[in-house]
Amino acid sequence: MLGTQIYENCCCCSKPIRTNHPFITCHACNCILHKKCRTVENVINFRDQTYCSVCVNNTDVVRYNPFFQAPHFATNGLIDNEPVDYIDSLAKSSAILENCQSFSIHE
Repeated sequence: MLGTQIYENCCCCSKPIRTNHPFITCHACNCILHKKCRTVENVINFRDQTYCSVCVNNTDVVRYNPFFQAPHFATNGLIDNEPVDYIDSLAKSSAILENCQSFSIHE
């Protein structure tokens, strides 16, 4: 039968997700969950990406970066009046903060 194939089990309710069920995928670990299982406790949207609570709690997915420029800023008319070197320095600062890693005292 078409539409009854099981994709995999939901990481929240552990029930099967069938091919015709709407679902959400974590950008970091690729786990999937039913769209109806989504709550503010188990899913977070950060910079247009969706992450499960496990990834948010166990990794540095959400990080502070005051220089981050969303893609829609690139076409914003307000930035066009800024000097090119200023925009480049913001982009470099943002890249440094985005690629920053945390280490334990044993590393």
